[in-house]
Amino acid sequence: MDEKRELATVILDVLRKVIAPQDEPAKTDPDLTLAEKKKISLNEIHLNDLKKAKISLDFEERKILAELEAIERKKRMLFDKGVNGHVDDAELNIISRMINDLLSEAVIRGHDLQRISKEYRIIDGMITIKKYIDFDKNTTILNAINSLDLSNLIDIIDKAIIDGEFREEKFMQNLFFNESITTSISTVDRIVNLLNKMKSETKMNRDI
Repeated sequence: MDEKRELATVILDVLRKVIAPQDEPAKTDPDLTLAEKKKISLNEIHLNDLKKAKISLDFEERKILAELEAIERKKRMLFDKGVNGHVDDAELNIISRMINDLLSEAVIRGHDLQRISKEYRIIDGMITIKKYIDFDKNTTILNAINSLDLSNLIDIIDKAIIDGEFREEKFMQNLFFNESITTSISTVDRIVNLLNKMKSETKMNRDI
């Protein structure tokens, strides 16, 4: 499975957790992922489900941060015991192994945190796009987005994340310069302007 398809599968798994009923586990096929069973577009994913996924990822991120803080406390306690406590060489070796185990666990949880952060930003980008579609109802952008399956769309969103922030202008450029989509530069500029207008109106509504 290529990286683009794998990322789409991960995002779909995140969404499936919030879409599937709590008392009924999400069904999975060992041979085919959901992304490979059929062409899935953003249009088939509800905005509320994206928001639920974002909340779920936020909760998971907070949980991991708490675990990392607990690991740091344990590591500090063991270090203090090894340095300041009256321990023999055998105990010191045990403490050293325990600290190394905690360091390894912290590295694993750190990778989990990076993964969740990436998924969160992509989900956030999908929410922004869904809101834009509802705001403008522009046929050009709607057709362009719905012509892509989720793996391609997520790849474009991922490439529009710069310095940890989803850049709408970059997304629009990547979208319309995609191999499968052709449109004029003026259309891209118009959509970017509409995005800026949407952001300005959203800010004004918040200030009222």
